[in-house]
Amino acid sequence: MLRGTRHITRTLVMSLAIIGLGSSLASDALAQENRGVSLNARQNRQDLNDTRISLNVKDHPLTEVVNFIKERARINIILAPDVDTSTRVTVDLDRVPFEEAIKVVGENAQCVVVKRADNLFVLEQPVRISWKFESAPITSVMEAIAKVSGASIVASNEVTGNVHLTLTDVPWRVALETAAKSLGYVVVEEEWG
Repeated sequence: MLRGTRHITRTLVMSLAIIGLGSSLASDALAQENRGVSLNARQNRQDLNDTRISLNVKDHPLTEVVNFIKERARINIILAPDVDTSTRVTVDLDRVPFEEAIKVVGENAQCVVVKRADNLFVLEQPVRISWKFESAPITSVMEAIAKVSGASIVASNEVTGNVHLTLTDVPWRVALETAAKSLGYVVVEEEWG
């Protein structure tokens, strides 16, 4: 008899949990709607395998927008430690491929999107640089970028030449790649550890 009571109690608790989950999902959807995350009505009829994103938000927390895209596209998006989590974004997208949606949201938040795998993206908010270089040795430019970014930048002995660049509010990686490309070099990033 004790077994039967446990079974009934366990079944009742599981049933209540399922009912609670259903009402929780409904309240989450309502809360999401009230927070300004607006799903296009057509998206509700989309195939579950369709990972396009429809999203209309104004001055909305970046973390919530990223979480929405993660869940809708069933991918992993990580906010790097340098990302200001109080950042707010405004975007209006209609059935955009999820990778483009991530890029648009990232740009709106002054983030850079780094694709680590087909289903893994990292949003970073790197140091932005505004500099003007006139006939500056490429190695000096690289040293300056390394100091500002905190990155370890290594150049081969063959890397030589002077650059003429004006950089205005660009992420440090873009600055480095632009300086390298201006002399025909390529930046290669290696994983450490």
